[in-house]
Amino acid sequence: MSFATPIFDHKQRSTVVLFLIFLIYATWGTGLATDDFVHLNNGLTTQLSDMWLPKAYLSIPVLQYTHALAYKLIGEHLWAYDLLKGLYLGFTFLCALQFFTVFYSINRAILGAIVFICCPLQDGATLWLTGQYLCLSLGFFLLSYVQAHREKFVWALVFATLASFSSYGSTPLALGLGLILVLQRRKGAALDRKS
Repeated sequence: MSFATPIFDHKQRSTVVLFLIFLIYATWGTGLATDDFVHLNNGLTTQLSDMWLPKAYLSIPVLQYTHALAYKLIGEHLWAYDLLKGLYLGFTFLCALQFFTVFYSINRAILGAIVFICCPLQDGATLWLTGQYLCLSLGFFLLSYVQAHREKFVWALVFATLASFSSYGSTPLALGLGLILVLQRRKGAALDRKS
């Protein structure tokens, strides 16, 4: 599976790396908030052997491994949560970058991914670790779309499944991205017929 299909020149690659570093810097020191403390307490009081299979997150089991287990393993090391938030946002940024390269030039895709990840509408999700399941789910769906666009349907299904089991509200997003893919394919087929 190739995630690096777009060819980045040195300046573009530097921009992407600098923005990834910026994401870690921007989340550094933001700490924990609201539900994070509840999950941290659960992580500290639950035996590790009881956390390998989802119990609390039956409808969204991916969160057992991206969040609940993280609270157990990281414990009271607050700096590690800030780093984890930066890594999750970096993952979502790279997914958005892949998605935007389907529609735009690489420079515009980089700009679109930066604007997307810094969008003020998701500020709570970007700074609140427990809420980052929304970003992860979206990232998996964007990767699923890219893989389907490249006709790598097995990988598209894998990423769509991960996305679906990462968030409660993922069905409308899946339907919307699926509709975009269908319309894009129809448009491509119509243009081929005209040629």
